[in-house]
Formats: sequence, C-alpha cells, structure tokens
Amino acid sequence: MVNRFNLLLVEDNRIVREEIIALLNHYVNVDSTASEKEAKLLLSKKKYDICIIDLVLENGGSGLKVLKEAKKLKIFSIVLTNNYNKTMVKDAFNLNCDLFIAKTKFRNIIVDVVKNQLAMRSGLLDTFFHEKFITVNPKLKEDIISVIQKSINNRSLFIYGPTGTGKTFLAKLMHDIFANVGKNNTKGNFIDINISAIPETMVEAELFGYVRGAFSGAIKSKTGLIKKADGGTLFLDEIASASPAIQAKLLKVIEEKRFYPLGSDTPIESNFRLITATCDDIYKKIGEEKFRLDLFHRINEVFLSIPPLKERKEDIGAIIDYFLEKNAIKILLEDDVVDFLQRYSWEGNVRELLNVLSSLIGARNKVITISELPQSILHKNDDKKNDFLQAEIGSFASEAQVDYALKQGVYDCLEKIEAGIFCKAISRFHGKNNQAREALRVDKATFYRKLGKYNLKDTKEKQI
Repeated sequence: MVNRFNLLLVEDNRIVREEIIALLNHYVNVDSTASEKEAKLLLSKKKYDICIIDLVLENGGSGLKVLKEAKKLKIFSIVLTNNYNKTMVKDAFNLNCDLFIAKTKFRNIIVDVVKNQLAMRSGLLDTFFHEKFITVNPKLKEDIISVIQKSINNRSLFIYGPTGTGKTFLAKLMHDIFANVGKNNTKGNFIDINISAIPETMVEAELFGYVRGAFSGAIKSKTGLIKKADGGTLFLDEIASASPAIQAKLLKVIEEKRFYPLGSDTPIESNFRLITATCDDIYKKIGEEKFRLDLFHRINEVFLSIPPLKERKEDIGAIIDYFLEKNAIKILLEDDVVDFLQRYSWEGNVRELLNVLSSLIGARNKVITISELPQSILHKNDDKKNDFLQAEIGSFASEAQVDYALKQGVYDCLEKIEAGIFCKAISRFHGKNNQAREALRVDKATFYRKLGKYNLKDTKEKQI
C-alpha cells in the first residue's frame, strides 16, 4: 500500500498541515494546499483517492466548495475543522462528506481512517478472500469488511468461531491493514498466543515476561509477549480459557497499556492493537462467572462471528478449486468425490478439509474416487447418514399410527396407511388413475387389485 495512492490535503494551518503530512506520507503520496482555488486546480489535474478538507481556508476560501468538487469526482472526503457547529456539519453531510473529524482529535484517528480506505482500494481484500481466507459467501465478506470499517481508532476486535475456521488469518489481515509503519517502512510485530495451549502456570510469564530471579529457574530476564507487541498487534487466541487471575491482569494492561513483569517493580508500557478469539460459548462462561464481564466489554468493541464451514457449503467448492489449482502435484477429483466432500459435515472446518485434500496428493491413483478418501470421513459420513435416515424414517410414522399398530397389529396398520395413500393419490390426480398409478410406481394389475381390495373401484376411470 505504500506510496501507491494519492491524497489531497486542504488545510490553512501550516503546523497542522505538516503534522498530517508526517503522519500519512508512509502510506500515500500527499499533495497539500491552503487555498480553495489551488485545491480546485489540483482536483482538475490529478486523480486523488482521498481528500482531507478544512472548512475555513486562507483568504476567506470555502472548504465546502472544495468538498463539492471532490464529491463530484466521487473522492472519499474527510472534513477536518475546529469550527464545529450543527449547521456546518449538516452542510458537509448534505454534500455527501464521508467523515467529519474534529481537528483537536485527528491524531487519534486519521491514520486508521486512511489505512482503512487504502485496504478497500488496494486489492488486499481481494487477495485475502481468494488466497488466505477463501470465501465466496456474500454475508461473511460483508461482515468482514464491516469489521474493518469499524476498527478505526485502535478499537479491540473479538472473533467468535469454531476451531479451524480461520480466526488467525483474520487477525493477521487486521494487522496488515492497521499496523503502524515505522522507520524503513517496517510494521510492528504480530504477536499471537493460544492461551489454551500453554500450561496455566506459564501463561503469566509468557504474556508479561519476568526479570532474573523472579522465580526458581528464571536465570535470565525474558521480554513478555505484551511488550513485543508494542506498536503492533497482540492476538490472544482462546481467550475464554484464561484463568481468573490472568483475566484480572489482562483487564488492567488493556486499560492502562502498562504492566509489571514478574519480579519487577518497574512498569513497562506497551501500545498495541488487541484482537481476541475463542471457539467457546463466552456468554455461557460469563453467566457461570467463569469469564469477567468487564473484561469482555473491553475486548468486544468490535465483534465478528465466523460460521462453521457446514453452514456455507458454497465455500467448500471454492476451497477445493483453490487447493487443486495452487498445488504443484495435480490430481483430479471425480464428480461423486466433489459431491461427497460438499455434503460432508466438516466438524474440523477448513482445517479438516485442507488436511483431507493434502492426504489425497499422496494417493496411488491421481484420479481420485470415493475409495481413495480417508476412512475416517467415510465412516463418519456413514454414521451421519444413518442418523439422518433414522430421523427421517421416524418422521413418517405419526403417534396415532403407532398407537393403532400397537393395538391392532402392524400389518393391519400398514393396510390402512396403504389404503389412505391410494385414495389420496387418486384424489390428487382428480380421478385420473393412470397418472396416479405412474406416480405411485405400481404396475397396472397391482394397482387395480388394490383399488378392489380397498373398495376404491368407483374412482376407476374409463380406459380409452
């Protein structure tokens, strides 16, 4: 994204203008002016992606007039001004201003707003959806884009989704979009930790670090992951498994952006973007008082739920296509294999699907048939199919039919059911017996024998 896009800054205050340029020139080419006339000239000569416009310009110039020209060109436009009043805000939004920011607060938000817009325009999201987090599901794409737009001003993001749905990929995307760029165009670190994968006694030391001698075995000091995330992103996966003690310490460091390593009385500061995730029902844990409600409010400023793969079947085919296209060793899946994979439940989600596809690369035959699939998913699918068939069969018998069968015998009951089916089928086809017989898939002799048996001969149509 660096230096690919153009931004026009229209600001009459030289100090503010220079400060904004210093903040943004890592990300965009910035042209600046304090004049309404020059701003309009620049807009007529060069293509801009973003405009930042002060409403009061030098020599009595009008930022609203510049805004009007920018919106004619469909440029994303941010109004930046000290002169905040309802009339001015209304005038700006009537001209389709995209964002209105108080000049006294711009330092906290302007960089994230610009990075947000560049992400939408750079192709980063297209690459992400086609190569990293493969989805063609419109609702999920829309939700992810909405999360990006809401995550300005360093707001914390909480991701809920079953294991294997790609929560870490989403956290890395947010880091790629919003991580601060420092010297030599380097980004802050992306630091991730799966809290459930670390022994409870080690979590605190990993997160906060420690000084030499803090505990038995601490022969030298260690920098904690929270400090390593300074200027970057801290991703706490499976946050719901954190102990009460760790929850309390996390709440404090999130609020204060400072903490004490184990064994130290010297505070350390760390300014990071926080992303957390879990596959657990965190609301249930809150209700059971196993997770702090105040901590949840701090980590859940922006929320994203990722549905399991079985609820977005269209993505299964997209993932299969991507895997087959990108893999160096080529295989061909028979149509019935693809159909099987699309009907399978994928309790392990994308991770399980990719593992199965990877296993097929080593198959003896490169034209993959059902028999080449791992036995684990074949057996599991048989179990699911049997469960479904049992549920489906059970739904055909009403309670009244079961009661009748238990009293009069199953064969008497079956005759009654068969008679009812023949009667209703003939009625549904308005007495056209041939059509009813064909729909019931019964040969002619049997059909008319049944009509006689159940006294349905009066409905027999004349044969032509």
